[in-house]
Amino acid sequence: MLCQSCGKRQAVTRIKTNLNGSVAEYHLCADCARRMGYQASAELLNPFLSLNNLLGSFWGKEAVSDPVVRCPVCGASFREISQSGKVGCAECYRVFHDQLLPSIQRIHGNTDHRGKVPTGMAIQTMPERSLTVTKEEPKVASLRERRIQQLKAELQTAIAEQNFEQAAVLRDEIKALEA
Repeated sequence: MLCQSCGKRQAVTRIKTNLNGSVAEYHLCADCARRMGYQASAELLNPFLSLNNLLGSFWGKEAVSDPVVRCPVCGASFREISQSGKVGCAECYRVFHDQLLPSIQRIHGNTDHRGKVPTGMAIQTMPERSLTVTKEEPKVASLRERRIQQLKAELQTAIAEQNFEQAAVLRDEIKALEA
């Protein structure tokens, strides 16, 4: 495929952009890519090299004069962890705790796990009602219960007649009274 910019040389670089959901793809030769600011480098040719350097910089550097400490379970050293950006096993967190803690703090912003409570599973508590019963309360409760029973009967009639608009209004009124 020829370069889409100059149309003379073979395209060796593919640039893919996504602007506000509009995806565009360009095929450029090395000269046009360099001219537009897309420089090919050894890091682009070896994506793991740049990724490891990036992740390794988060973990910090191991002192050269320190003896190599290895995890007793997986055998990983802190240097290997910092180069790969991946912790070998759960035991590595205990063995390399002092070296990993500043990096974890820097990456995540905190070292304590806070967790989350799913919104649908949150416990909802009802306000406490007083245990003292006045003489007025049973009358109010019985009037409300009778109204709810009357509305439920009307709701069943509306459903049987397939008058769903009226049924929805009655349903909402029942829910309001029950709350």
